[in-house]
Amino acid sequence: MAHASTYEVETQLIISNNLGYISVEDLESLVETINELQKINYVFQRKLKSKY
Repeated sequence: MAHASTYEVETQLIISNNLGYISVEDLESLVETINELQKINYVFQRKLKSKY
């Protein structure tokens, strides 16, 4: 199973919006969620690095 980074997912969502598959409102909501996940992931990685 391939894993996409949040940046890759964001790029695909922008492309989907440009092609008319998702609305601007959906794009903005999803990008906001992605940004929150990126923040959570960053904090998690920092905590892991500080323990090891």
